[in-house]
Amino acid sequence: MPYIERADIKRSHAAMFDPSVPKPGFTEEEMASIGHKVLCVHGRDDIIVPVQSSTWLAQHLPDASLHIIPKCGHWTQIEAHDTFIFLLESLIAGKL
Repeated sequence: MPYIERADIKRSHAAMFDPSVPKPGFTEEEMASIGHKVLCVHGRDDIIVPVQSSTWLAQHLPDASLHIIPKCGHWTQIEAHDTFIFLLESLIAGKL
C-alpha cells in the first residue's frame, strides 16, 4: 500500500494515534465562547468515534443541537443522506 508512505498520511496517522504527539483541541472555556449555532450529527452505530464525543460537544457548546441518527455508522452524510441534508438545511434556515 504505497499511500501509507505519503508524508501527509503519516502526519494524519501520528496526529490520531501517536500518544507522544500533542492533540489539537479547545478548552471548555474556548468552547463556551463560540457564539454561533453548531449542528452535531452522529450515527448511533458509529464504531470509529463514540457517540459520547458528540454528546460532550453538545454539552459544552452554548448553542448546539445534537442529532443522533439510528441505524447509522460513521458516515452520516452518506448513510443517512436525506436526514443529514434535512438537518443541514434546517440549520441554515434558522429552524434548529
